[in-house]
This record gives sequence, structure tokens and C-alpha cells, in this order.
Amino acid sequence: MRGVALTLASLAFSACGDDDLSWSSPPSDASAGQTNLEDAGAGGRDEAEGGAGGVGQAGQGGAAGDPTQGEPGGAGGAGDGGASNCSSADECDDGNVCTDDDCNAGECTHTNNSASCNDENECTDNDACVAGACQGKNNANECDDLSSCTASDKCGNGACNGSKDLALCPACLAGNLLQNCDFSDGDTAWVEGFEDGSGQQRVQNERLIVDIESSGVEAYDVAPRQEGLTLQRGMKYRLRVVAGASVNRSIVLALKHGTPPYLIYPFGDAVDGDFALSLTEQMQPFEWTFVMRAPTDTNAALLLGLGGTVGNPSRVYFDDVSIAELRCGSNAECDDANACTADVCDLNAGTCSWSDTGAVCADDGNACTQDRCVAGQCAHSPRPDFTACTDDGDACTVDGCVAGVCQNTFDTAVCACKLDVHCDDSNPCTNDACNGGACEYSENSASCDDHNECTSGDVCAGGLCGGTNNKSACDDGDACTVADSCNAGACQPGASACYDCTAGANLLVNCNLTSGYTGWQAVFFGAATGRQRVEKGTFVVDIASGGAKRDDIQLRQGALVLAQGTTYSVELNARASVARSVAVSVTQDGGALTSYSGERLFELDTRMKRFRFEFPMNAAPSNQLAKLEIRLGGEADNSIPNTVYIDNLSVVAKK
Repeated sequence: MRGVALTLASLAFSACGDDDLSWSSPPSDASAGQTNLEDAGAGGRDEAEGGAGGVGQAGQGGAAGDPTQGEPGGAGGAGDGGASNCSSADECDDGNVCTDDDCNAGECTHTNNSASCNDENECTDNDACVAGACQGKNNANECDDLSSCTASDKCGNGACNGSKDLALCPACLAGNLLQNCDFSDGDTAWVEGFEDGSGQQRVQNERLIVDIESSGVEAYDVAPRQEGLTLQRGMKYRLRVVAGASVNRSIVLALKHGTPPYLIYPFGDAVDGDFALSLTEQMQPFEWTFVMRAPTDTNAALLLGLGGTVGNPSRVYFDDVSIAELRCGSNAECDDANACTADVCDLNAGTCSWSDTGAVCADDGNACTQDRCVAGQCAHSPRPDFTACTDDGDACTVDGCVAGVCQNTFDTAVCACKLDVHCDDSNPCTNDACNGGACEYSENSASCDDHNECTSGDVCAGGLCGGTNNKSACDDGDACTVADSCNAGACQPGASACYDCTAGANLLVNCNLTSGYTGWQAVFFGAATGRQRVEKGTFVVDIASGGAKRDDIQLRQGALVLAQGTTYSVELNARASVARSVAVSVTQDGGALTSYSGERLFELDTRMKRFRFEFPMNAAPSNQLAKLEIRLGGEADNSIPNTVYIDNLSVVAKK
């Protein structure tokens, strides 16, 4: 409930998911006898650090306050002093309003006073300095713990607490897919998410708190997450979260695929399929339901997207995050609003299923297509050629379907031709003429195209198109061969630009992508759009929009173990549909995302090329290991749209 307003730095909160539990944002470690508030309401639980003591040794810490009574720690003792360190009182200010600071004989002194002060706690009154620290008397005033999950907020023992409304903000429910959903076990199961931003993520008094300093460009540049979730096909789920922020701002939540290309499931109400939240300083509950229509995913992830330039820097805090199953109880609850599926609820499993009906569906108005449900979608496939279609009223034409289109073809077997066009045999090497109602065909010697790049000067002869063999450059359709050339009327492969990435101690698995995406992550971030796939053992990405930066489109493989002091060789084959660049980096896998190799830039063209560089591993490897990143995003120096082809990647230690 709303009461006296507080600044965020001194708030005392009551967690929506934690009955009668309050917390305060901790200041930096107390000095000069100030109270350390990190562990206990308004009272210090640890002894404060000692007061200032000149150049000599620091003073003794103050006595610990009683946390159950909200008492602050006692004043720190004066230091032993040291060499002369002041010439005026102004140089001795210790920042503590409860000490009088002076300079005596070249040394600073700090004498406790009994001045009025403000301990910035709405749950104390009559604040005054005692033993070098600001103390107040606990009151029983109404207050605001900044959580809409509580009511009748009131001060007690120096902290603001309220009674939790379990109907409005239920605790983590049975069947919750998330581990440690109420943060009672610290940050267990929650992965820190500073992908392209910086700050601090921690759990304090059973709330997840994310202080965002550098936010990156996109929402998921800062994205705490929980992985390894199982979303079962046909199951309906309820997603709940209680959240607030230090400023009014928006964030997004998303559930992502556990397999490449790691796209966001379109469950939410935002443009990209994620869930949009508008946060205020007052924590509040949010709730959505969604149905898993895709195949069961045993490694899905929940992401809390906090990055982007809008609303940052900021502090965002969470409580009671849950994803719970909602079992269906009737076929009607499984209705997907698709006329091409039969919607059935399995009462035992509580899941929905949708099967193709094969029924006739919406008519597209084309007599040459069959309008029928196929694989749960209304399809309009071509009817067999020569199926009768709309009569044009001409007795001399045959009205039949050809490739799904109604054709009205003049039939010389029924009527005598009247025009040369009635005799068209679709052969460029014959002259077609209507002569006295009969079709005549004479061979010609016209120029033509035999559709063979290895012949030139194509002309008609004997009613056929042919040319003279040439020695021109050509393309044999193999991406790995270069300098292909024509010989004896056929395209002959040139030298191979590809290499065998499986030879040697390659740290990468599935280096030639013959096993599809196994071991690899292929991702679009931010505003980048397009299509990624593995085709004939080659990674192919069609880029419609490159996004704002290179990181927005990536092919990467992590969990690489590097040894300090070792030099590594990185190689790959790559080409593109247009001249463009590609960036390659071996980077810390998680954490600070430090680049061990530095970003290397290569220029691609339409020919497959082999690219290689070496780097020494000078840094001590982190616990997060390393990953190889191929970065394809950004539009500044790359023509859009374009397609990039990548194959045969390796990271090998040099002997």
C-alpha cells in the first residue's frame, strides 16, 4: 500500500514471495562508525569499520547493533594517528554528520556529537547522533514497502513490512518448471546475463536484483535466464512474474528454442513474440498463458530481457517467477481456431493434440487448384494437367489446366488453323505457319540458346539448338572448387579451396556441419532478420536485415578448452552472394566475454576461399572456457540482402 515515498537507495521492501521479509539497498561498507545495513533491516548486524585515524593504523570497529531491534552499530574508535596530514579542519571531513572534524597539531580529530540527523529510514523518528552514528526510535507508522503484493504495510522493528496477498501474488505453485523460483536459494539455477552490457546481478533477501550500468543496444544484451526447461507439446502454461524497477521502464520476457537456430517462441504479445512488461518502482504481478504447439523442447530457456538504451541505466528486481502447467479438461479448451485441425484433449495427460482433418477448405477461386487441408494448413495444390477448366466459349480451343492455370489452347485437330500462332510447337528452331488452314513447320537456322555455358555461338540446325564448345570459365555447382573451366562441352571442376577440418586435433565438433547444427548455435539478435540453415554440409544464412551490429547474426560453438601460453590456428571456408565482410573471434564463453584472439575481419566474394589466422592464448582461461564466433550482422559495410556460406571450421593448437 502506498505511504511515505522513499528514495531507491534507502528503500525497505517486503518481498511479494517472502512473508514478512524486508530488505534495504545496502550502502558501501560503513566507515567512521556508520551502520552496515546489508544484513539487517535498519539495524547493523556486523561491527562497522573503524573511524578515520590519520596516516597511522585505523581505529577499532564500533559495537554491533541488535538487528531484531533495528539498532545501528556503534561508533568506531579513533585511529592511532600518524604523520602530520592536515593544515585545516576542511581537510579532515570524514563525511559523518555525527562527528565534529578538526585539525589539531597537523592531525585530524573526529569527536562524536549529539546533533540532529536523518537516518533515511521512514520507520524511525527523532533521529539523533549517538556514539558517532545516526540513530532513531522505531515507530509504528504506516509505510509503503513498494510491493503491490502486500497490504496494510506498517513499520515494525525499524523496517516496513506488509501482509502478503496470496490471491494476488501466489507463491511458486506446484508444477513450476523453474528451479529456485523465489530466489530462496540465492542465484542457484539462474544464469547471469550480461551478453553485451555490464553491471551487477545478485540475490538480496530473496529477490533477484540486476543493477544495469552498460545496457548494450538490444533487450537481450542484458538477459538473466534459466535454461534446461521442458515445454511439452500440447500443454498449456501460465507464466507469472512479480517485478519492479528504479525508473518507469519496459522490459521483455521470452521463451527460446533449446536447439538451433534458437529462435523466440511466438507466445507473447510483443512484435517478436516475447512478453512485454511496463515496470514502475512499485513491484507488481504480471501473468500470461500460452500453449506449446511446437514439438516438445527439453532444453528451452526463459530470458529476462533488460538491455537496450531505453530505460537504462536502471535497477530491476524480481520475485516469484513461475511457469506452471495448466492441464486441459475438454476438447474446447484446445481450440486453435484452425479449421484444418481436429482439436483433442487427452484427459489423462492433460495435453492437447491437433491432427490434420484432410477436409475441403476455403476456395481460392481458381478452378485449377484443389482446396484441401494438408498438414493442418489450407493448401491450394494444382489439379492434374488437362483437367477441364473454365470454357472460353470457343469450339476450337481445349480448355484445360496446365500447372495450376486454366489454358485455352487452339486445337488444330478440331479446327483448321487461322493464324500462325495456332501452330506454335514451342521449338525455336522451327518456323510455324498456318497455310490454308493447315499447320506447316520448317527448320530454320536462327540464333538460339542451348542452355549450356560451355558452348558458344548457338544456332539452329536440323531443328535442334547447338553451339561450339568453348574454354570459358564456368561453375560446376560445387562450392569448394575454384577456377572451374569448360572442356569438351562440359564444366570441369577446378582446384578445391576447401580442406579437411577433421584432420588433426580440432577442438570443434561437427566441424564440416555434416551432422546439421550439432554442436553449433546459429542466432539472430535484435533487429536482424533472415533465414539460417545447414544445406549439404554448409551453413547458409540468407540475411534480410543485418541488425545494428556484427553480433546480431552469429554462428558459434562454445565449451572450448584453451591452454595459456599456447598458440592456436583458426581456419574456415567462406563465400557470399555479394562482396562483403565477416568477423571471426575466439572469445570468453560467458562472463566478461573477453576476446582472446581479437576480432579478425575477412573480405568475402562469390568464390569459396580459405581463411586462416593464429593467435597466442596469453590470458589465463576463465571458468567459462571459450567459444568461436562467426559474426555476420551489421549493415554499415554489407549490402542487404545477401547470403553467406560457411564450411570446414577449425581451432587447432599449434605444436
